Amino acid sequence: MSIFKHLKTTIPEYGKIRTMKFMKNKKAFTLIELLIVIAIIGILSSAILVNVTSARQRANDAKRKSDLNQIGAAYMSYFASTGSYWVPNTGWLNGGEGWFNYQEVSSYPTSMADGLIGLGYFSVAPLDPGLTHASQGTASAGPGARQYMKYSCAAGFAVYAQLELPSAQDQADYNKIISNHGCPDLTAAYRMNYGMYFY
Repeated sequence: MSIFKHLKTTIPEYGKIRTMKFMKNKKAFTLIELLIVIAIIGILSSAILVNVTSARQRANDAKRKSDLNQIGAAYMSYFASTGSYWVPNTGWLNGGEGWFNYQEVSSYPTSMADGLIGLGYFSVAPLDPGLTHASQGTASAGPGARQYMKYSCAAGFAVYAQLELPSAQDQADYNKIISNHGCPDLTAAYRMNYGMYFY
């Protein structure tokens, strides 16, 4: 039998004394150390949140570019059949231009999206990822909301979107359709910052 075990057996309080001494010598976290750990966790959480947000914004922008391609292709198919880039009785004052998904009784009786659906070019029209199909026919889908637009250029037409993270190349492409093809600049009026030209 060891001397410690013997002492613990013969002197009941000895075990308690050793345990208390051990606990007293064990080093605990100081307030400074805890604050440092909390700060590090906060920094890491913020970095992860920023990365997740950026990834979502890039994914949304990629969808917007894909949608503009689909819209442009649909109108080009319509042009091949009719010789016109404008679907009658759709868009702003039935002129076939303006907000793509928006509709309301007086100025947008039928949206351009619904016009293309009615003609069989879409089963479900492209919609900005910031909107839902439930809101496309309301004021929330018009000015002030991210939404696609279509307007005539000197020849042909352009479709527009508002990107969340436009790159320098995106901006250059946007400036090019304005300067090279006579497409309207919709930045100031509608906050558009990206467009595709079709002819």
